[in-house]
Amino acid sequence: MDYKILKADKEFLIVSKESSLPKEITHNNVVYVHFRDGLFFSTKISDNGMARIFENLVNDFDYEDNYISKEYNHYVYSKVISITKNYLDNIKVEKILDYGCGTGIGYDIIHSEFPQSEVYGFDLSKKMVEIAATRGFIPIYEKNNIINIQENSIDLVIGIFILGLIQSEYWLSEIHRIMKKNSIACFNLYCPDKNWKEKYFNWFKNNAFKILHSNTIDFTIPNISYSMPIIILQK
Repeated sequence: MDYKILKADKEFLIVSKESSLPKEITHNNVVYVHFRDGLFFSTKISDNGMARIFENLVNDFDYEDNYISKEYNHYVYSKVISITKNYLDNIKVEKILDYGCGTGIGYDIIHSEFPQSEVYGFDLSKKMVEIAATRGFIPIYEKNNIINIQENSIDLVIGIFILGLIQSEYWLSEIHRIMKKNSIACFNLYCPDKNWKEKYFNWFKNNAFKILHSNTIDFTIPNISYSMPIIILQK
């Protein structure tokens, strides 16, 4: 074993990042899947369980002081938005929701690309939304298991490094509910497995989304490189 388990919980593991890490770790008969930066999630975790983890680890996943991580996140936001703009010709983007906004690291990029738009930030972690609000987002919180925003009100949904963390397709139905007719949602999918299309395309179909784009793109800056699908959906 080339890694050391620093913290263990029934829903997550934190592992030392001293060497390359496996995609899965079994610990105390629980299977965990690598998310990023030495953080592993149980394969049986729920969306609310995911939110609890980020509530506890919010300081570890605020990339403001980590230049490389911040730069890469900004790069991914920029590239996803650039490709998505090809599908926005007939849409007046007045209201944008960053779904899974985390601590708000993407606000500056979204605002620079859409300076006249209202930019909302939603995350299941209340603490993360509170931090995101200090960076410019209009905060949107989960309330009674819904996205607490008016239905048919959002022109563009952006989800960066979040699609692979969604455990239930219910949240896609919530995204669909708040979007205007013909509006657009865009996501990247971090470290997908080989059967990712089977799972997510079924989710999109079940929630009445039309798939406009699903190509895999290289995201490369010095010291960091991943190939990730960009998925663009229309309501």
